[in-house]
Amino acid sequence: MIRTTEGGRPYNIAISAIIHSHLYSRRLGIETKYLELKDRLQIDKLSGESVNIVLQDIYAALYISNLAAFICLEADESISERTADKGNKYRQKANRSTCISALRQRFIGICLLADESLIAVALDRLCDDISKDVIYLGKSKPRPRNKRQLKESRRVAHRTVL
Repeated sequence: MIRTTEGGRPYNIAISAIIHSHLYSRRLGIETKYLELKDRLQIDKLSGESVNIVLQDIYAALYISNLAAFICLEADESISERTADKGNKYRQKANRSTCISALRQRFIGICLLADESLIAVALDRLCDDISKDVIYLGKSKPRPRNKRQLKESRRVAHRTVL
């Protein structure tokens, strides 16, 4: 049972276990995206209080997030081509944190390039650099993380989106 409200009146919705498990499995993707927006892009650290500035910060974070997704996808394809015949035990993909960090450092410089061929070269170089830092899918972490130390290190490293 899901309890919700419509028009101020609470009511219950009966859903099957299959639908519930499907919705629950979708939750991870949403939480991962929220983590990326909040932690890696600091969408909750706004640069002003006016409506226009808040919307600008949100749009900039979403733009960088979507651009990072496309660049990571291209880097993942490059990694797959590079490791296709190696017979690795674990599948590899680009480290999303590295992708966002590299994009944050180079984004304005790439936007200011005048020639399209220079932009293409810069984006290819960015993709190559990102594809060098990989994570292994399905591989468990070697030791538990110290969450207090991790939280303190993130507190120091908060920066604006661009």
